Amino acid sequence: MSLTVLAGDIGGTKTILRLVRAEVGSPGHAVPLLTTLWEKTYASKSFSDLVPMVHEFFREAAGVSGGVSSVDHACFGIAGAVSHNASELTNLSWSLSGERLQRALAIPRVTLINDFAAIGYGSSV
Repeated sequence: MSLTVLAGDIGGTKTILRLVRAEVGSPGHAVPLLTTLWEKTYASKSFSDLVPMVHEFFREAAGVSGGVSSVDHACFGIAGAVSHNASELTNLSWSLSGERLQRALAIPRVTLINDFAAIGYGSSV
């Protein structure tokens, strides 16, 4: 089974977005095989919100990889506190919520986590 995932590291200076195909392996293989489809770094303050940045990212990815058919899940590591899948970013005037991003980006599931928590998850793989 294959899933398309949008991952992001959202910071006050820069935001890194990566589109990944995750191939879920056979039973007993806890870690899926990940293939990067497209990655781009943006100056965060050049955008009024994450939504227009992701739309631009999708447009650019379409020009290189032939398009994004659909994204199954997005997870964004946020430089700031995250509570109830929402965050007021520390160094930007962005107010993000997973529910709003789901609707605006047409992604079935969007999860926001603290960027230090994201590092912890990454180091446990």
